Amino acid sequence: MAQGQTGGMANTLNEVFGNESWRGIERTLSFDERADKTVDLLRETYGTRWVTSIRMMGWREKEGSRTIA
Repeated sequence: MAQGQTGGMANTLNEVFGNESWRGIERTLSFDERADKTVDLLRETYGTRWVTSIRMMGWREKEGSRTIA
């Protein structure tokens, strides 16, 4: 994940994950791959057996019809 070395979002992510393990998620992956790896990392961090994730998506107008953004 592209975050600074100290302060701000880095501190928040360290709190959520309990350490800096989130830094190992490759920036070169697609958004979907990073999202999947993040969910896996959270599952491992909290020691859960089962996990359910959802993707929040917005709507945008495209040529007069609604499409998922």
